[in-house]
Amino acid sequence: MAKIKVRPHPGALSGLLSKKAMTQVDAAGVTGVDRKTLAKIDRGEEVKLETLQKLARKLNVPTTHFEPPAASSVDQADSQGDDSEWLDLMLRRIDADALMDLMFDFSDEDQADRFKWQLNVHTVDDEAIPLLEQFEDAVKDLNQYLKNNLRRNRNSLREQLDELKKIKRVTSLVEELAKHRLAILGVEYLYWEAQEITDPVTQCSSIDYVSRSIILLSIEGTPAHERREKVYQGTVPPKFAPDSQTLVYVDGNQLETEKRQGEGSEGVDDDPAHDAKVGGA
Repeated sequence: MAKIKVRPHPGALSGLLSKKAMTQVDAAGVTGVDRKTLAKIDRGEEVKLETLQKLARKLNVPTTHFEPPAASSVDQADSQGDDSEWLDLMLRRIDADALMDLMFDFSDEDQADRFKWQLNVHTVDDEAIPLLEQFEDAVKDLNQYLKNNLRRNRNSLREQLDELKKIKRVTSLVEELAKHRLAILGVEYLYWEAQEITDPVTQCSSIDYVSRSIILLSIEGTPAHERREKVYQGTVPPKFAPDSQTLVYVDGNQLETEKRQGEGSEGVDDDPAHDAKVGGA
């Protein structure tokens, strides 16, 4: 399947990292995107759409953050139409290890209902139905265990063995489903919700955009390996606040207006030697 390539807006990444007080070294560690690719993104060079989506997800911003700015911040806010609310994602076949990686990839241990399931097959044999039910329960059980124990020091042997047993259970069910010609495809994305609040005293309004990580798992017939899927990503925040009178927050970080952003810093100059080295990448 052909890879979709995109050109991010030059400087969008450095501006974002400046707001987050991060360097490209920090971003590489957090996102898993190598620094050479990060430099290409910041220069506005062509990269895979999946890479840009991964970067946006790990930095908790919508993919639209890397698009060119609109003619004005008001126009941009008004132009958030149906297209901007949908993501074109690639679901890939996953095993227990890949599923574990998705589960570990969240910062808020209080997230609930992270999983969305699809049954993308026309028929399922009678023996596979209870296996699928057990698989859903095992995935939720493992996710709950990781959520409760991620920040604990797992010094207890019993705790570590308990985790191992839960992982082996998921692995075993994936293997059993494969015998019934069923595969698991998965992808992670951010879903956005917005709440508008007006202060009764000052009459100042604010909009708070909050993201949560969603794991989409699809049951497919083998030999499925990957497929594209459009997913609704909720109320996507704008790149800039529409005006100085309306406070806009994205995951707790206040957005600047486009005018104020233009008067701000030029970005993060974290490693001039490195930038010179990868300049021709």
